[in-house]
Parts: sequence; structure tokens; C-alpha cells
Amino acid sequence: MDEGRGSGKGKVVNLSAKASVSAVTVEPQAITLGQVAEVTVIPDEASIGGTVMVTILGERGGLEKTETVTVEVRQGEDLLAPTAEQIRDRFIPWLAGNYPELGITNKTEWTGTTVHPHMPVVMFYLFFSADWEMGVSWHWEKGLSWARIYLRHRFTEVSPSYAFKISAWTEEDAEPYATDLEDAFASDIWR
Repeated sequence: MDEGRGSGKGKVVNLSAKASVSAVTVEPQAITLGQVAEVTVIPDEASIGGTVMVTILGERGGLEKTETVTVEVRQGEDLLAPTAEQIRDRFIPWLAGNYPELGITNKTEWTGTTVHPHMPVVMFYLFFSADWEMGVSWHWEKGLSWARIYLRHRFTEVSPSYAFKISAWTEEDAEPYATDLEDAFASDIWR
């Protein structure tokens, strides 16, 4: 829309989305300036190996704008979840102790999904809690390991605001530390 400029500032934008052979949800379906909506697309099996066209409609005060996004649908099993959960859980107690204002604790419930299941060398996984999106990426090859996470506050941030890293995640005593967002986004896969 107009990102807060012009006469629509502060007015509600109603959102909807549709796609062929896919279940689509928009949350929340109405936003105002400073809020972010998320569109979730769950393709049917008939989509595997093809693409899904997702059309997002925004409406405010009689004005409508549509955006169409193409999503490639790949077949694959979620074989990354156990390692992604292990890495996520290495960060959580440290976040709870060092960044309590985030509200992330061992009791925070997460759901996860693969990002690109067939990427070599660096693995990517996304987790969602009620408040946060956590992107987890990691590398392990011939004794060289690292793990990174970013955090984006859902429904209020378009981009992540925090990034953290463990330089050697395969070593039990390696501690997380804050890093800059550019380090967390070293791969174009997150962009």
C-alpha cells in the first residue's frame, strides 16, 4: 500500500489471499500502520514439482491492490527438524538469561518448517512461536561448525531485529553471542 503516506494513514487495510491447489491463511486479516501480516501457503500434493501462484489482495477505503507471488513446491521429507531443534534449544536458555525482555524461555512453544530442503552445505529451518519467527541456519563439515539464528517479532516487524551465533555448535561448551544482522543473513536464502 502507501506505507503510511497520503490520506490512508492510520486506516485499516483488509487483506486476503488465494492460491490454486493450496490452503492459504492470512494473519491478521486487518492491519494498520506499523503492523505486519503473514501469509501462509500449504500446497496440496498435486502441486509437488510445480509452482503455485499466490495472489494477495489489500483493500483500504475502496482502493485495492494485488500482488502475485510464485512459490516453487518441492518434494521432500523434513529430515532437518531434529538438528534444527537441537540448535534452537542451545540458544533458548542463553536468550532467557541474557535477553529476558524477549520473553523466550524453555516454555515457549514452537512449530517448525524447512526452508529449502535440498540446499547443500548450509541448512536452513524456520520456527514460529506466538510472538517470534526464528530463522536457524547451520553448517557442519569436517570439524568446522557454526550455527546462527535471527529473531523477527511477528506482526510488528518486516525484518529481523536480533541475530546470534555459536561459532562451534558441535562443541558442548560453546556459548552463543550476539552478532550483527548481516552475519545472520550471510546467505541470500533468507532474503
